Amino acid sequence: MEKNIQLSLVIPAHNSESTLGKVLPALIEQTNRYSSEIIVVNDGSQDETAPTVLKCAKRSRTTEVLLVNQDSQGQPAALNHGIRRARGKILLFMDSDIIPGRQFVQKHMELHERFKAERAGCQGPVLIAAPGGPLNWRSSTGVARAAECISDWTRIRFSNISLKRNFLMNQPSLFAVHLRLLHDIEMASRLWEKGFQVYYSPEARGYHVHPRSLDDFLKRAEEEARAMNAWIQAEPHAARMLSQEHFRTRFYYISPRPPFHCRLKSFVRRLLMNRRTEGLLIRLCKRISGVNFPVAYRISSQMFINRFTQAYKRFQQGFPERQTHP
Repeated sequence: MEKNIQLSLVIPAHNSESTLGKVLPALIEQTNRYSSEIIVVNDGSQDETAPTVLKCAKRSRTTEVLLVNQDSQGQPAALNHGIRRARGKILLFMDSDIIPGRQFVQKHMELHERFKAERAGCQGPVLIAAPGGPLNWRSSTGVARAAECISDWTRIRFSNISLKRNFLMNQPSLFAVHLRLLHDIEMASRLWEKGFQVYYSPEARGYHVHPRSLDDFLKRAEEEARAMNAWIQAEPHAARMLSQEHFRTRFYYISPRPPFHCRLKSFVRRLLMNRRTEGLLIRLCKRISGVNFPVAYRISSQMFINRFTQAYKRFQQGFPERQTHP
């Protein structure tokens, strides 16, 4: 008789040897209270990702740790592979470079116990750096108060989120494999239309332990712009969403009708940031980041949006990619 699994944790991994050796033991320690499985989908890694997972699986006495190998197909395909292998009533998604906080699993499960509706899910914050850790130029997903329902789908991320398996499997399709980035936002938009309700748990926190440099952070802006353009070109409903209230306030820099204060913000950004000033701002951010990282990060975020906007316009018009020089 098949084991009754309460919780399936799905983790896509690519060259994640250094982080999985910390992530998996922490998860195994927390899942011993539940009937759980951890599914790691190895997406064509060239390092010791697979042996690391097998080593953790051998040491686990309570939680079943499964290694699923696939050719390098990208994170959306890896997520879909993990979903199809999962047996748990609750699916919990996280990245391979996120260390769970002490109450990570417990708080996800408690919210599902509290909100039993099939369309109810739970999201926790992902902090860009643990206290005293290295600088990490990433976005944070802390968005609401405890047990508060997240206000709109543009704030949903699948780096720390759980939902009922039946609700997800009843959808017409899983993650869009043609989107290497922003596939979680695309999925969130479709689930939201089906009534998805995501409750926020600040205690279900995770910590990114794979630092991203400022240069890589800014480079990612063009990659996300390419993905956003691909999504909107492929999905007619995505273009309509550009005019929805939450999209035009959160992604106002590509919305055709942003609110006035957002248009003003865009004007000021264009006025202050151009190819001549970007190099100076990058050097400034690197210089002050060790003293006041929040200020440096705020400046870099505006540079990120500026690069995203410029690249998005190029891709929309069919122009070839152009190297951005600092």
